[in-house]
Formats: sequence, C-alpha cells, structure tokens
Amino acid sequence: MKQTSSLCLIALGLGLFGYALASGGVGKEDTSPAGAGAHKLSLKVAEIAFPDKRLVEIYETGDGGFSYVQSGPYGTNPMPLPDDMAEHGDPMRVFQTLAPDQAIPGALKRAVKRAGVFIV
Repeated sequence: MKQTSSLCLIALGLGLFGYALASGGVGKEDTSPAGAGAHKLSLKVAEIAFPDKRLVEIYETGDGGFSYVQSGPYGTNPMPLPDDMAEHGDPMRVFQTLAPDQAIPGALKRAVKRAGVFIV
C-alpha cells in the first residue's frame, strides 16, 4: 500500500509539475518576503538531492497547496514519504523526514506561512 500511495503522490506531483511547466512557473526560486507572491504558480521552495542522483522538489502552488516532484535514474524507487502526508500534508515534515540532517530552507518556511492565509 505504501508503494501505491507513493506512486499516486508522484503522479499527482508530476501532473501539477506539467501544469506548472505549461504556465511558465517552474524553476523560479522564492526570494520574496512572507505574504508576497502568493499568486504565483508552482514556485520551487525546496530541493533535496540524494547521493544516488534521486531528487525531491517541493513546489508551492500559490493556492495554499504544495506539490512534490521526485525524479531519478531509470530503475530507482521513489523516496518513501510519511504515511499520513495525504491527510495532513505538512511540507516541512516531509522535508525533515527526507533530509533530517539539513535545515529547513527559509523559502519553504515562508511558503508554509503564506499557505496559512488559505486555511479557514
């Protein structure tokens, strides 16, 4: 079940990535202060590179959501994400789970703060 849910999340992330690519929003780095730029689509706010050349990227979607894109060499398995991510979706927890020895990037912290305005 974990493998299936991870693959579904990857497919969702890739779908959002494709949408962001079509809208021209991919590849932008967050340098804005908290609260600014909430209208932008698919702003990359974090990236985790692994020694085996796998990469996990976290994008802010601009509407209070986040997408996760995983990539890597052919034949590599996706990185396991927290089981309850679909339910709780805390991108800082995802980052900490996948990169426990790295500090959470300021861009990710600001994105989570901006996302808070969408929580009713």
